[in-house]
Amino acid sequence: MISSQKRVVVGMSGGVDSSLTASILKNQGYEPTGITLSLWAEGSRCCSEKDVLDAKKVCQTLRIPHYTICHQSRFQREVVDYFVNEYARGRTPNPCVVCNERIKFKMLLSKAMEIGTHYVATGHYARVEHDQESGFLLLKRGVDEAKDQSYFLATLPQAMLRRILLPMGSITKKQARESARSSGLHVKDKSESQEVCFVREGEQESFLERRIGNQNGEIVGEDGEVLGRHSGIYRYTIGQRRGLGLSQRYPLYVRALDDKEKKVFVGREDSLLKKTVTIEGVRFLARQKGRAVEVEAKIRYGSPPCPAKFELLEENRAKLTFQVPQKAVTPGQLAVAYTGDTVYASGWILSGQ
Repeated sequence: MISSQKRVVVGMSGGVDSSLTASILKNQGYEPTGITLSLWAEGSRCCSEKDVLDAKKVCQTLRIPHYTICHQSRFQREVVDYFVNEYARGRTPNPCVVCNERIKFKMLLSKAMEIGTHYVATGHYARVEHDQESGFLLLKRGVDEAKDQSYFLATLPQAMLRRILLPMGSITKKQARESARSSGLHVKDKSESQEVCFVREGEQESFLERRIGNQNGEIVGEDGEVLGRHSGIYRYTIGQRRGLGLSQRYPLYVRALDDKEKKVFVGREDSLLKKTVTIEGVRFLARQKGRAVEVEAKIRYGSPPCPAKFELLEENRAKLTFQVPQKAVTPGQLAVAYTGDTVYASGWILSGQ
């Protein structure tokens, strides 16, 4: 009888990374069970019927069990409603981060407990390592810097990190493709989705409009002059230049959104630069090193980590003071602070100055 320590539930999306995760773990002597989460039907690009069939076929190739779990109502409540409400408030949400914490890992861990399995694994490019001195399970960047996905896991609590396996964090994306080919996985060349998975490509604005409606308001310049009108602040995000419908002698960018007065504030590019970022809902993923710590921080997934000072404030907030001003600090996005290649803390952006 195989110990629960060698059994692992693998979250399988039908893509190459999760498929190879299952293959690697089986080759390492684990007993994987593939689980596909079917969470959204309307225009889904992450759990479509084809994705489910791809995951099932991979499990057949690997000769491991596969199950599909459907829970669209919970996904609607925890992720889609959050996504819509944040845009309605003039904030830019990060549904992938929220889904990982509230849905994916919770559901996978619940299924693991149900079938007597200790570990859960996914295809994220990140690493989890035990720090003997502090006792923490440290979340670290993946070895492939261009593909590193530690950002998307930077809100997971220690209780989850203790039961997570991330084999993809130790290889590069190029190596993953090569390994998938040599393993005979039919998804070896399958493309990846880069957009919000539950919204059809190019249809985010109409998706939000159906759920929020029109919110007519003013577009205001830096001197307070009304430059135009809009039909919903959810159609804009900080730093946006295109689609403003304004004719000026110089480029204008969205610099702030006011959900109370339904105003869109625009300005020149230099108005987007902020040196200080306040974050809320701070979560430490490593032992605290004091109230002020030198870190490298990123204010969105696609931005590079930049030197900053992390200062803990009251009410579970913190301040990040960057050496170089950051462009388009966006309320609602996750900021992640690193010490070396380790995630030190994370928090949701409240404002920038």
